[in-house]
Amino acid sequence: MEKKQISGLELLKLTTDKGETSYGADQKWFFGPVKQRSGCGPATAANIFYYIDRKKEPEKPPMAFRFFRIFLERMWGIVTPTRHGIPEARMLATRIKNYASLRHYHVDVKSMEIPENPSERPHISEAFRMLFEAIDNDVPAAFLNLENTSCPDLDTWHWVTVIGIDCDNAGFARVTFLDNGSVKYFDLAHWWTQGKGAGGIVTVIPKNDRRFW
Repeated sequence: MEKKQISGLELLKLTTDKGETSYGADQKWFFGPVKQRSGCGPATAANIFYYIDRKKEPEKPPMAFRFFRIFLERMWGIVTPTRHGIPEARMLATRIKNYASLRHYHVDVKSMEIPENPSERPHISEAFRMLFEAIDNDVPAAFLNLENTSCPDLDTWHWVTVIGIDCDNAGFARVTFLDNGSVKYFDLAHWWTQGKGAGGIVTVIPKNDRRFW
């Protein structure tokens, strides 16, 4: 049994202008219907970089909601979806690298494409390795689910923010993730063997403890 989770879920806790609690970004906070429909990639990237910054100074209060929405818009300007969203891990990784470079973050960004056909996918241990590396470095990861319908808590054509993973030798692998302000779960092992759609993983690992933002 191996169970890991980021150390500071509460650092991703935000309060909306209506006084509602949200864990991480909700893509509906973008300005305009197009961004609200296709903003899952930049919202996930925002969660990752917001957490990296928050854990540097956890004693400080969370960002005010109106400023977080501005932060999301800035993220959109760099982590910008195509007219088809961001349907590949390498695409999100490239955009995250651009954001990190422009904002002077020192990070390693890695990506994994997960083929649509389960028989063509690498061994699930490769996904575990990537996710565990991110969580061990206390940083959320990004997970893409395209057209899989085997896990009801996962929307299709959608990026989510992975904050934990719990697996055992019997084949159970529960992933804890954030999606539009809520904490949810899905069985990665079931997705890996039964899912009919492609996906991907992107991780962001800080190279040092300096803070740039």
